[in-house]
Amino acid sequence: MSWRLTVSDLLHVFRQKDKEDADDVLLKSGKPDYLGVNYYHEGTIQQNQLEKPVKDDRQKSFNATDPYLMQPKDAQAQDPEIPMYNQVDNPFLKQTEWSWDIDPAGFRVTLRELTEKYGLPMLITENGLGASDELKDGKVDDGYRIDYLKKHVQAMQEAITDGCDVIGYCAWSFTDLLSWLNSYKKRYSFVYVDRDDDSQRTLDRIPKKSYYWYQHVIATDGADLTMQS
Repeated sequence: MSWRLTVSDLLHVFRQKDKEDADDVLLKSGKPDYLGVNYYHEGTIQQNQLEKPVKDDRQKSFNATDPYLMQPKDAQAQDPEIPMYNQVDNPFLKQTEWSWDIDPAGFRVTLRELTEKYGLPMLITENGLGASDELKDGKVDDGYRIDYLKKHVQAMQEAITDGCDVIGYCAWSFTDLLSWLNSYKKRYSFVYVDRDDDSQRTLDRIPKKSYYWYQHVIATDGADLTMQS
């Protein structure tokens, strides 16, 4: 015997008022055990550009395809954010190749604010730096990634000292992945995959300099973040 439910059947079920009082108690008692937190960069905003036009030197611009500004200028003008706020560059922060601000202090502030608002343990599910890594003489010297991760791990340690309950940290990512937006031009990982958008090349997996640095960080349980040669 088989059953076939229609949309009308499902709506009828959802509209029924036969829930028990215990159901409401059970639903209200449910809460997550922890928060998963992805952090890559901060954003700086000011009063909306309709009320306060932005000077050209402060208007946020992206040097490459970015998920936050994928629409043409005319389409962006239709966005609901336009009358609410405008994103601008922060002159006090360095940026990645993709014009994402690098702000480890913002990471610490974020963890503190989430702790204050939710009071739950936090698992850092993604944190990393995207760059156009280059393979030279069989090696990838990504000291810029080491610097980014080192400063963000330090900020996380400071947040823990502040009282934040951080139960884990997952750097993004272990091996180069195909980006849905930037293909293989933008790489985040510790292990270089020898291929590009046009050719599979050798497909060799080559540990980057950051791989050995992070290996040392893990071995010391985060006690030593110094750059290893």
